[in-house]
Amino acid sequence: MEIAYETSPISARSGVSECDRILSNHASVRLQNADVPGWINDMKVDGLRHKAPKVPSVSLRKALLQFAFWMVGINPFYSYAQEAVSPIPPCDPGLQASATISFADTSSVPLLVKPDSKDGQLIASSHIYARNDTGSSLNEWCAKGYFSNYLDRSENVLLSLNGSPQKDGTACVNSQVNAGTIKDFVLSFPTIRDDLPLIGLVTFQASGIIERPSTSTVSKRKSSSGRNDAAPPKALGPCTVTSKEISRGVVIPSSQSVSRASELIMVTGSFGGLFFIFCLWRFRARLMAPMGSSQWTFSSSTTTNLTIFGSLLGAALVSSCMPDYPHQMSKQSFIVLGLIFAVLAGLSPILYNFCCRPTGPNAANPQNLDFEGWVWLFLLADGLTIWAVCGQLATLGLLFDEFAKRQFVSNVGVDSAWLIAIAVCIALLIYCYRTARFYVEEHPARMATTVSLGEEAVQTGTRKSPGPRWSAL
Repeated sequence: MEIAYETSPISARSGVSECDRILSNHASVRLQNADVPGWINDMKVDGLRHKAPKVPSVSLRKALLQFAFWMVGINPFYSYAQEAVSPIPPCDPGLQASATISFADTSSVPLLVKPDSKDGQLIASSHIYARNDTGSSLNEWCAKGYFSNYLDRSENVLLSLNGSPQKDGTACVNSQVNAGTIKDFVLSFPTIRDDLPLIGLVTFQASGIIERPSTSTVSKRKSSSGRNDAAPPKALGPCTVTSKEISRGVVIPSSQSVSRASELIMVTGSFGGLFFIFCLWRFRARLMAPMGSSQWTFSSSTTTNLTIFGSLLGAALVSSCMPDYPHQMSKQSFIVLGLIFAVLAGLSPILYNFCCRPTGPNAANPQNLDFEGWVWLFLLADGLTIWAVCGQLATLGLLFDEFAKRQFVSNVGVDSAWLIAIAVCIALLIYCYRTARFYVEEHPARMATTVSLGEEAVQTGTRKSPGPRWSAL
């Protein structure tokens, strides 16, 4: 095949230089067996011997260099420099190339990310599983986080993805995920204890590089024989596809549930322990004196009834009014503490009866046995009851404090509730001490009948008293 290209002289009036005019008059180019695109700069070789369009005003050096590059067909230096400074462009929407990702766990329950102390810093971390639903691999994954604290105030949380820290609000990591496979990502959030719980969502987005399909459009190029020839397919090169953002609800719960519950149990237990130690010292001369069995009555066992009623009240308030993720303690901690203190109050007199020993048939009902314990065991049961009541009151106080932080009740109401709880605890200690002194020293069963025989006191009666029966506090 022989293609000839001829140009007509260009008038000096066109404004071109003398070199360009000479170049245009002598730019007759013959290409033997040339099967290349017919473009040289802005001059189009259309395969016919005819007058060409006007040559644009370009320098001779530039025209020769571009013609040489066109003859070679490739410019590796230019291509390398262009790839080094220019990112791969996004795919044209007309190509219908897109990326699709999803979470492997399709549950509607928010992802619970529990915080843990690491190197003196409170960090919440958890695993999240994403799936590549695209027909090609994706190699860049990015995550963003949007959070608010328990007061519904926006919080700026620094998110890291697989250890890659957040930059400009986004944490990205390079990880190739093939089509149809699932990838495990680790989300980490450095947090502050006073801001917890944090509630929000995390968004995921992925991108990858695909090869754009070649085009095979028909050009209006004619050969020397006069027939139309289709242009060869033109490679468009790679492009970047980006998926839509997908989101997942995330909750970082309070990290002080365990510590607050432990502190509450220890502090309220100290009240019962101090009462027990004081009574041991106060009644040290009668610690091994006999005591009868315990019994529960609705009218006299006020302290035990108060504890059980407080447990039921707390459970009802937590179930109906408490938010799902409290600040002081979790909902489960409130309910469990209430049950523990209620059971402790109910089991303290039962524990005393289990440790007693039978002394014989009951005088009023011979079918029943009389049991005998000791004063120190009775004081221990009283201390456990005081622990249960104080713990139940403190749990209710924390519950009202949570309501105040959520602005369900005023701070004045919470302060009043705490004052009432403290006053009830003080009154309870006084009541338990007086009750214990009555059973240990002043109960009628303790009064022995004596007669004076000269200088000696002779105790009458041949049967030893088993000690006074007492009601649960």
